[in-house]
Amino acid sequence: QPSDSTKRHSTAHIEPSTSSPESLLKDNRNDAAKDALAGACAGAVAKTVVAPIERVKLLMQLQFSIKNSVVKENAEAVKSSGANIDGSGVLDGCTRRTTKVGTKSASAWEVAMRVHQDQGILAFWRGNTPNVIRQGG
Repeated sequence: QPSDSTKRHSTAHIEPSTSSPESLLKDNRNDAAKDALAGACAGAVAKTVVAPIERVKLLMQLQFSIKNSVVKENAEAVKSSGANIDGSGVLDGCTRRTTKVGTKSASAWEVAMRVHQDQGILAFWRGNTPNVIRQGG
């Protein structure tokens, strides 16, 4: 009869695999598909979580180019209409946004608050669907 020390130090008996190579290959394909699907889902969730930050960043990057194009359009409209505009942004008695381009850039918080006020909460995820599709591959 084996002693306690022999029982503790004995090697485990490993039985040979009865699986065929075809079934092992199929299992590996299933695992790879599951891993790919899990990665695509994780990427989609990550893009959706980060979308508001990306939206604010994009708006901050574009704020001067958008202001400049609006100013040019407004100036052309004023010239073609023959109306006068004063420095306060008043156009023929109607209140308009000033056409002067500000030199100070808005902070991220200011941009986020403006988006929320003007367009609502869902505006932060505008354009997210193409990013999610691109991330999923």
